[in-house]
Amino acid sequence: KPEEPEPEPKDDSSMDVSVKEEPEEGTSIAVDAPRFPFSYYLGAIQRKVSGNWFAKSGKHGSTVSCVVYFRLGRDGRISGLRVEQRSGDPFFDRAALRAIRSSEPFPPLPRAYTEPSLGIHFKFVQRL
Repeated sequence: KPEEPEPEPKDDSSMDVSVKEEPEEGTSIAVDAPRFPFSYYLGAIQRKVSGNWFAKSGKHGSTVSCVVYFRLGRDGRISGLRVEQRSGDPFFDRAALRAIRSSEPFPPLPRAYTEPSLGIHFKFVQRL
């Protein structure tokens, strides 16, 4: 039986980069858009929020995480900020919300993205 040729690698240059790998600790970001190929923009958002995030609480040796949702307008302003998935630690959840609020305004949405806003799911993970 002849061997089947291996499929050629796909060109990743046009792939959607809307979800980052889930971190062991730190932050990750996902968007509501079915296609949002602006990884540089998501990286800028993530760096800005991560720089404003400070939380230390809970039992030593445990991992705590929460997901915060918000909509980002074309001008970089946020709306609809809320905890989408609670961590079980109110201090941790408030610290995540504070990190988002402290990072506003964000850079304007990329011009090539034509929608009026972008839904963002921001995950915060901390190993204590």
